[in-house]
Amino acid sequence: MPAGRFFLRVLAEGLTRDDGVNAPQSEIELIDAWWSRGGYDAARVDARRRQQVLLTAAEKGIPSFGRKVDAAGLDVNALQDLVDDSVIRDVERGLNIGFTHDVFLEWSMFQLARSRGGSWLDLVKDAGEPPFFGRIVGLLSQRVFERDEDWQKGLEALETAARGRNGSVLAHRSIFVAFVRYASKRI
Repeated sequence: MPAGRFFLRVLAEGLTRDDGVNAPQSEIELIDAWWSRGGYDAARVDARRRQQVLLTAAEKGIPSFGRKVDAAGLDVNALQDLVDDSVIRDVERGLNIGFTHDVFLEWSMFQLARSRGGSWLDLVKDAGEPPFFGRIVGLLSQRVFERDEDWQKGLEALETAARGRNGSVLAHRSIFVAFVRYASKRI
């Protein structure tokens, strides 16, 4: 089993609870569960603080791909909790942090893009369309397909943006891959 799939399976199994709630069946369900618990298994009151730290760290971490993020201004208690839970690591103690695994950066970036609503594409453009955003666009499209949301509206926005920039192969490819993955699970 590839390392990424093993990692996701372990996370999903950790989210199965004794009250009969099933483990997430897709990566989007897994992200939703991870996010609702503040990036691990935090109490509701702490989850919101942790979510804000993850959003800010993801945005500040775009230039370094989440490897070296300025820790200034982040809630120190929530940050320490995320370090203790191995979601975030100290790069230079008290100065810079980083995500411990690419998937945590991706999931945080996914939530950051979702928080932008209809203007999520501006986040991608403003960052200079780095390649890792292909994964974020793929996650966004998977969510749209799984939730039976208006995927055509999102695709039209991407096509419009692509025409203005001589085509964005990255965005279209991610949408296509997400659709194929989603469709194969439904058959």
